[in-house]
Amino acid sequence: MAGTFRLNVNQTRKGTRIEWADGTRRSRKIGVETLFVGCHDVASKRWRDLVQPEYRNQYADAYIEDVKKHYGELTPSAANRLMGRQGLVMAKPPRRITDYHGLSAVAKQVYGETLPSIRLWMHWKAASGRRYVIGGVPDGVAPDYCYEFKTVTGSKDRVRENLRIARRQGQLYAHIFERPKVRVQIARFALPGGRFPFSATDLPPTAESKVVEDQANPQQVASILAEMDARLGAGV
Repeated sequence: MAGTFRLNVNQTRKGTRIEWADGTRRSRKIGVETLFVGCHDVASKRWRDLVQPEYRNQYADAYIEDVKKHYGELTPSAANRLMGRQGLVMAKPPRRITDYHGLSAVAKQVYGETLPSIRLWMHWKAASGRRYVIGGVPDGVAPDYCYEFKTVTGSKDRVRENLRIARRQGQLYAHIFERPKVRVQIARFALPGGRFPFSATDLPPTAESKVVEDQANPQQVASILAEMDARLGAGV
């Protein structure tokens, strides 16, 4: 890893102030002092989106929201305690599914594992000097692995593509949450009626599932982050 840094967020009457560990105060200019990104976009190599400061604002806002919510930045150990207390509260699935976002949420409840989760942030300073705050919300966090679930309604080629992305995503999660393993599940099934919308009760009772487990790989994480920094630094 190129390095890490500490970031303090303070609320003042003039708004939000970000202060680096060295005492240097900076205004909150997204994409200048620091780049806020998410694991899903990094794993999916959505460089053209992430290079846009306006797109990254969503992650900066989420980070500030979490700091306010938890009265400071969560550590992995604090996240573990919160997940242990929150229990497994399952959201009530919608009666009708109108898009792939809703489909993925319902399919996870039907075909996936039931595990707690929470959003956690990692700080990383690249060799280039750029500073990143990277957010991740796994589909589940177990004592010894991070879990990622993806839905495929197309060909088996889509299974391979989603598996590649999910394994990269899982490595980032395992690094952030300090877990030794990654578990990925890809559930493939036909879209009921071939199109949206449809009733949640029309989902098939079972799906063709592919489950893969990997050991956490710090070298792979370093490679993923280095590629991100190179692409965003180049402005592509």
